[in-house]
Order: sequence, then structure tokens, then C-alpha cells
Amino acid sequence: MKQVYFLLLLCCFSYVEASFATTYYNKSTGSGALQTLSNWGTNTDGSGTVPTAFAGNTFNLYNNTTATITAAWALGTGILNVGNGSAAMNLTIPASYTITGKGVVNVSA
Repeated sequence: MKQVYFLLLLCCFSYVEASFATTYYNKSTGSGALQTLSNWGTNTDGSGTVPTAFAGNTFNLYNNTTATITAAWALGTGILNVGNGSAAMNLTIPASYTITGKGVVNVSA
């Protein structure tokens, strides 16, 4: 019986942690450094609330047709979606920089 309660408790904590994830979009104006939190917002044009961290959140790189990171980017456990499935999006990662973390990067046209 203790195992069942532990499993239920674990599921509840997993749900609570996941519920804090927020979706952000890159700013639609300018090319801004993607690894900088202030270049993301909760509205689809990138305006709105700015994230406090990359870890645990979802970032949609939809605005503009090209983007380049200008420094190393620690994505943490965040999710990066490149493209919206219908419009082409090019993400350039210069050889001197990296995107690191335990998150996920999804790429679509």
C-alpha cells in the first residue's frame, strides 16, 4: 500500500512541475541574440512576459526567416522549436558557439 501512495505522490509532483512550463516566442523585430532571455516573450510576436530561465520552458523560434546565436546558449532542460511547420526558418550556429543542455530541439520547415 505504501508503494501505491508513493507512486501517486510522485505523479502529483511530476504534474505540478510540468504545469509551470511556459511557451515563449522570439521577438519579431530585429535579429536579437537568441541566447538572451530578454529577446523572448509570451506573445506570438515575442512581446509580453520575458522568461526568467530557459530550463523547463518551451521556446518557439518562428519570427523572421533566419536567426543566429551570437554566443554559447545553455538551453538547460528547455525545448526549442525551430520553424512553425509551414514557413522556412534557418538557425545558424557558428562553429565557435554551441547550444548545450538536456532539452530538446525540434526542427520543422
